[in-house]
Amino acid sequence: MSPRQSVPIIPAIAEVDSPFEKEQDKVSVQSVRSRRRSSIFEEIIVPDPSHGHAPEPPKKPSPRGPSPRGPSPPHGQSPRGTLSRQTRGKPQPRQLFMGHEPGNHGKRQDRKQNQKKPIEVFQGATAYDQSVDDDDWVPPTNLPAQFVETEAEIQEQKKRWATFAAFMSKPFEYPGKFKKQLQELDALGAINLKRTTREQIPGLEINYAVVLFFNVYEGLPHTLGAGPVNDAINLAKLFVDKKYRVFYFMDSTPAEYLRWTDWLIENVELELVSYFSGHGTQIEDKKTKDKNDMTEILAFYNANSKLKKSGQKLTAAQGLTDETISDDVIHDAIIKKEYPQTRIILITDSIRSSNVFSAASIKGLKIKTLPPGVVYIGADQEGSPGNKDTWFTSGFVSQIKSKAKASFDDLKTSLSKGIKKNYEIQIGVGGSELSKSPIVVQVESDDAEIQITEIAPLLGGKPISSITSVPPVDIPSKVEVEAAKKNWAEFTAELKKAAPYESEYASSYQKLDSMGAINLERITREQIPSNIELDKCAALFFNPYEGLPHTLELGPVNDGILMAELFLGRKYNVVYLPDATPHEYYKWMDWLLENVETELVSFFSGHGTQIADKTGKEVDGLSEVLVFYNAKKKKTTEKITAIKGITDETVEDSTMHDLIISKDYPQTRIVLITDCCHSGTMFNFDQPLPANGKVNAPDTKRINVVCVGAAVDNQTAKQVVQGGLESGIFTYNFSQLEKTTPKMTFKELEDALKKKIEKYQTIQLTASDAKNLTQPIVV
Repeated sequence: MSPRQSVPIIPAIAEVDSPFEKEQDKVSVQSVRSRRRSSIFEEIIVPDPSHGHAPEPPKKPSPRGPSPRGPSPPHGQSPRGTLSRQTRGKPQPRQLFMGHEPGNHGKRQDRKQNQKKPIEVFQGATAYDQSVDDDDWVPPTNLPAQFVETEAEIQEQKKRWATFAAFMSKPFEYPGKFKKQLQELDALGAINLKRTTREQIPGLEINYAVVLFFNVYEGLPHTLGAGPVNDAINLAKLFVDKKYRVFYFMDSTPAEYLRWTDWLIENVELELVSYFSGHGTQIEDKKTKDKNDMTEILAFYNANSKLKKSGQKLTAAQGLTDETISDDVIHDAIIKKEYPQTRIILITDSIRSSNVFSAASIKGLKIKTLPPGVVYIGADQEGSPGNKDTWFTSGFVSQIKSKAKASFDDLKTSLSKGIKKNYEIQIGVGGSELSKSPIVVQVESDDAEIQITEIAPLLGGKPISSITSVPPVDIPSKVEVEAAKKNWAEFTAELKKAAPYESEYASSYQKLDSMGAINLERITREQIPSNIELDKCAALFFNPYEGLPHTLELGPVNDGILMAELFLGRKYNVVYLPDATPHEYYKWMDWLLENVETELVSFFSGHGTQIADKTGKEVDGLSEVLVFYNAKKKKTTEKITAIKGITDETVEDSTMHDLIISKDYPQTRIVLITDCCHSGTMFNFDQPLPANGKVNAPDTKRINVVCVGAAVDNQTAKQVVQGGLESGIFTYNFSQLEKTTPKMTFKELEDALKKKIEKYQTIQLTASDAKNLTQPIVV
């Protein structure tokens, strides 16, 4: 489905009575625990954990706090549960929820039957995420692997797609000298992404798609002329004939390329082919600082040329400039999605592109391990401006036409014969079995994408000439909306049932479930019903670090309950994830940023710390870091190259900053609340600062972000007992203030907390636009 669709809003689940409703007692400080990392972390050391015994409550809160109050679990016991490896048994090999392997999708009818069956969500450590213990266990649900749409729903989607495709195929008055070629692409049924938005594309399931990013650099000194356009036309004809859905974008900026790639990875179900044609080069890898290590970059249309015309200014993410994007950025875009059942084929046809994303190690370049299901084809050529050789594209098309089931091995063998001097082709695969699989799938008739020649029966007798516009936002039909309500009711009812959690906090998690908060640990993204609109959503990531030496025990769990009570009471949808790993947090934040419409509140409770800044942008030389759960029991031998800024237990704020700005949904307000140490400038959206803050502000009008840090960067955040409840000082006081002042603004919160918690810590507000700080915190 196409995310962010405008439909009647599915209301949040009704709040139930909370055990904290009447706790208005004056703060009574009985104990305090500093939210900082224990001695298992290199950067910060805390005192010995008193051999598992809690010290006497201090008369005055300590900035470091007492150590954990309970002993560590005995050897062999599950860190987050009570069952040992012998009791739970060795986990089964990872089983893809769709019931198929990448490139071997089987029949649609069989896949849909598999999707209706319940699944075991938890799989243990994987190549994506090795921070999970193999002994861990998540209570299963009776939810289907995916809610399957009815034929009536699909028919409605096909009608909207037909109207959209018909409009996009009509002759368009393109400026520039490539008007006829672009009109030819449109007439083939290829969708020009430059002319549409993500919200406009109808929510018809996309099974097989190819996207052609070709760059002629029109009007720039390094133009390549018509070569890339002709390549795109030849490829579009090939994939239309093979029943793929075809998208294209000529002369995109790096940000446009990344934004659409992100959307396509999220929305294409079975196979996505991404083709890049243009300039490429190499630069020194700044991460390793080794002159022998090089990073490959792709060159796009210079963003400044477009922005001068529109008056906009974009904030660059790491790995993006006004005209280039590094291969690491695309690698990370794929990993964060974690859809191994989708085969992704990345093709680059440019200078110095043979090792972009590749697992091969050539010419002293670093080794990159491709994610499962990913294939990379790099065609390297020494071209010259205005004279791009089409040897790769013509050879690729010829190979597929002459041998329909040609494999990647076949392609390399064929193109390597008689190859010209200074030309090279490299193929890397995320799994050896992929190299022998067909490059282009022979699409079954019921999986085939609707082509422009097939839409007439779906237009209700209207001629294409009569279609003069399409809605700015795709609006699902009444049939789809009613189905979504039914599926959502089934989905939420199942997750409200008491689950047999194997945790010392089981009763707290059951309480959250019964309140209507959705535990993301028990579901996959694919299980969430389609065609729902998450208008307002609060995502609660709280970390007791259960069973680990640096546990915070019940404090973060109580923080989660306090925040769930608050936001459910204001009719938000609430989701939560206790003791998330870094990869789980990043993956779900990516999905939430893509799918929440009006407001997303992200709340983090746990440890925070600082590490040496690798970006060169931090004034004090330190980057802020969120600390997550890490079982420290890595059993899998395969591990893909990690996302930049993410380790087995931490996520850097610069990594989250880049994720947020890459989405570019300015109509969505994003509120990031962190109750942890050193969180003042967490996420790097710094503008208004306290005296001991620091400046590092982006300048952008295309995002709408407010950050609330519980403690400035050089402070620790405290956890105390207040009103008989152990919780974060910030979270408790924030939730109580919201009860008495429901329309409180961010600035009013800052002023109020100066009086209440300044002897412990100082909160810091940052934002993409200082005007946001005068808005109410909770809508």
